[in-house]
Amino acid sequence: GSINRIARTNSALGGNLSLSAVGLTLSREMTGLRPREYFNLLQRFGTSDRTMRYRFLSWAGTRYYLVTSAPPMAADKIRELPALSSVALYESPPTGGRAFVASSMIVEPNADAQIDRLCEPGFPLASTAIVEREPPLVSVSARSVGAPRASIIEETATSALVDATAPEGGGYLVLLDSFDPNWKARVDDRSAPLVRADGVFRAVRLPAGRHTVQFAFRPGALLMGATISLLTAVILVLAAIRRR
Repeated sequence: GSINRIARTNSALGGNLSLSAVGLTLSREMTGLRPREYFNLLQRFGTSDRTMRYRFLSWAGTRYYLVTSAPPMAADKIRELPALSSVALYESPPTGGRAFVASSMIVEPNADAQIDRLCEPGFPLASTAIVEREPPLVSVSARSVGAPRASIIEETATSALVDATAPEGGGYLVLLDSFDPNWKARVDDRSAPLVRADGVFRAVRLPAGRHTVQFAFRPGALLMGATISLLTAVILVLAAIRRR
């Protein structure tokens, strides 16, 4: 799902962003599924200081803020909104986006511990991925090694295609969409392990170079149901043939 670019604030919290702000920043499917880790992230976000909240939102791709006081980073006031009391609209170029390549990683199996680490002051959000395990590296040919970068080429409700470049030594493509084991990944058309990263997101390990990464939603229950339906149809056809 796409990322909403406007973060809201609860006037009762003054200049601090409300818990609902992070919900708007994260992809829509997370707000629909509501995994336990998502609520833990919201709670951790709510107990973090004001600077950390804005740093997180900027890393997640937020550009616009409706707040009662100026953000704690460089931001231009676009306009005041008298109808909303003392709220004003600010614009600040985000430091990150929905997809990025992290050049380093930390292994942390526990999702809650990943979230705690993510919210530590000074943690290098843009360059380090916190993953549940270190998966094997998929064997693919490397193309034009360069600075880490990623861009989403196309997507649907159940798929996403990403153009990503990993530096020397490889890296992790992190997609700020909710992690679910039913999502599958392919790197240059070869199956690759998908891991939980930064508590609630998805990541794929990449060798050095430029790659095409495809994410596709393949629910196990649906596939099992389709297989059973197909087998049932085959059995019925065979039974009909034998009766003739």
